[in-house]
Amino acid sequence: MADTASLLLSFPSDDTPRPEDLTTFAAERDYDQQITNYISKLSRLPAREFTKLHGDKDMLDLLEPSMNSVAYLNGLLAHAEAALKSKTLSSELWTRIILFCNTFDPIQIRYVGQNFNNLIKYMRHFAVEMGAGAHAVEPMRNALLRVDPSSSTLTTSHIHFVELCIDAGTFRAALPVIDKDIASFPGDTIKNVDDQQALCHGFEVSAGYVTQKSGFSDKLELRLVTSYYLLCAHIYIGLRKYERARLFLEYVLVTPTNQCHHAHMLEAYKKWLLVGLLFQGKVFAIPKSVDGQALKAIRSLSRSYEAVVKAFRERDRRRLEAEIDVAGDSWQKDGNRGLIDQVDRSLMLFRVKDLEDTYSALPVSRVAKHIGLPQDATISFLTQTIKKGQLSASIGEPAEETANGTTSPTPVLRFHTSASAIRPIDEDAEMAAQQARIEELAAHVREASRKIALSKEYLDYQRRNKKADGSGSLAEDMEWDAPAQPSIRNDTEDEDMMADL
Repeated sequence: MADTASLLLSFPSDDTPRPEDLTTFAAERDYDQQITNYISKLSRLPAREFTKLHGDKDMLDLLEPSMNSVAYLNGLLAHAEAALKSKTLSSELWTRIILFCNTFDPIQIRYVGQNFNNLIKYMRHFAVEMGAGAHAVEPMRNALLRVDPSSSTLTTSHIHFVELCIDAGTFRAALPVIDKDIASFPGDTIKNVDDQQALCHGFEVSAGYVTQKSGFSDKLELRLVTSYYLLCAHIYIGLRKYERARLFLEYVLVTPTNQCHHAHMLEAYKKWLLVGLLFQGKVFAIPKSVDGQALKAIRSLSRSYEAVVKAFRERDRRRLEAEIDVAGDSWQKDGNRGLIDQVDRSLMLFRVKDLEDTYSALPVSRVAKHIGLPQDATISFLTQTIKKGQLSASIGEPAEETANGTTSPTPVLRFHTSASAIRPIDEDAEMAAQQARIEELAAHVREASRKIALSKEYLDYQRRNKKADGSGSLAEDMEWDAPAQPSIRNDTEDEDMMADL
């Protein structure tokens, strides 16, 4: 037992380079060799060794999750497997899992991606089967962001996390992960190129260490990718972030597929139509990269939705309600009952907004007549929409209105001009945020360019061109240099472009 404890505590040792010291090739190689040898020794330990008591203490009590992350993770997996078999999850084990997710060393975990993937699966299982749902969201989110702070490489763990957020009804808790754009999927490592860099290297993007070989993700099939985007869209719709929901739904619509009526594409299209009505009162422009045959097929299966769109576009509320009634329970079967109810209510809002094109102010009684509601109900409706920020207007003091020879006071709806609704913008902060986004995008572009330049298909293409030209050698073009970092000059550095004219 003492030998087992000594082995578990043998990494990191006093001469192991600390994460902040991994700035040279020699330090990276030293760290890589030590942790690889350590993991090799740990792999020969039976799982039961991690569940045995060391004196009167659990083996995990001897380890510090922030320092001995690899060994601690192995111990958690052994305890989780035992809990799975006994169908009992102790509060002590769950507390240990939360502690680990919040404190583990992300550099060490790069070397045991498969074990990390297994821990996420156990957490998902415990959340579903043992009622730990809402309590699992935050630690799982923290764990994902510790491994990949940019959350730019999609893994199956992302899908588990989003499913968990939806099951637990904690939509807003998913935003720190899903608000970060996916730039890559775990890919193959390039032999004699990628394997020359240690996993502890300071990679510019997470795709450098989140690969198929790393084990952080199971195999990502097309249906899993589109499922992730649909789940994210579901969350954004629930939070009424319709512009972001549109983006994720269009990711699904432009997915290349041989199945024209792909189920996920059909579901995305139906939601995409309704989200457009809710967001801007009309359907979004169809992305140019959508396959025409696929679009034709899914449209033929969405006739009830197309009918609703037509009635909404014509601002015909009676027809809209009739089309909704005709479709019956199909809205419920599609999971769009809530959306279609909002569309019905949204029609009144856009009918009011249509008045803004003609009037700057008008009596509420005329608004009530226009949308077909009693005046009291109209005032209540307008008050709610103004309070929610859906309508830029205000209800002013009553004015005298003459109707049928009688004069009576009626409140006045005053539309606010676009200029009065504009909020002040911190230009410096906006510029800094935009520059950060550009630099992040540039890093992903450089990584994609590097992989393309070293791919077998590109090299074959280059070889054929060299053979056809008969000039130069392929070896001369084999070296890959990263593009220069983009620089942003100050106005004082600008050249006088007219100097030579």
